[in-house]
Amino acid sequence: MLNYLFLIIKLICLILITGIISSILISNILSIIGINSSLEYSIPIKYQDNKITFFLIVVILGPIWEEIAFRLPLIFTIEKFLLSTIFITYYVISKLLKSNTYSDFFYYIFIISLCVYYSNNKISNNKISNNKISNNKIYSFFKKYRKITTVLYSILFGIFHINNYKISFENIYIIPIITLPQTLNGIILSYIRIKYGVYFSIFIHSTYNLLTFILT
Repeated sequence: MLNYLFLIIKLICLILITGIISSILISNILSIIGINSSLEYSIPIKYQDNKITFFLIVVILGPIWEEIAFRLPLIFTIEKFLLSTIFITYYVISKLLKSNTYSDFFYYIFIISLCVYYSNNKISNNKISNNKISNNKIYSFFKKYRKITTVLYSILFGIFHINNYKISFENIYIIPIITLPQTLNGIILSYIRIKYGVYFSIFIHSTYNLLTFILT
């Protein structure tokens, strides 16, 4: 029990320290190039008057959604990959259409998708042999290029947090810079997911978000 507690504290501290150091470094870089306001944190307008909903999304639903979308397929099955792709695709389409249904997605689609995933995964494990899975081209790619896919998913995870900041269109080129803390934390969470499982990465992610929610 004490070993798990120590592990949790160690991982949380690692993510916090990584976030703090990278944020300070990025802030100095942006100051040098004359962009000082891009790191200003911004709570979405629709949540400014509903802190409870914001808390639930940041601390509970958000970490679950993000771990499924960006970390679940790192240990590959076709169901995990498809579920991740569905989550990411929905988010992108909703943003392109300027939809305000992002929170509705959490409440309605999330539970349904999660249930479908576990149902399909259980059936799949009973029907698909290891040989058939090994012959899958996507599986082979994930296995051969796991480090590359981990970094790519982490970069995507970072970019998806651009809504956390106030940034003008002319400064859009700095998105990879200002989302670097999220990208680095994404790599750490990926390691946790691969080594300890997705439930543990969700727990660490949720705990980290809880601490940042309290501190900010």
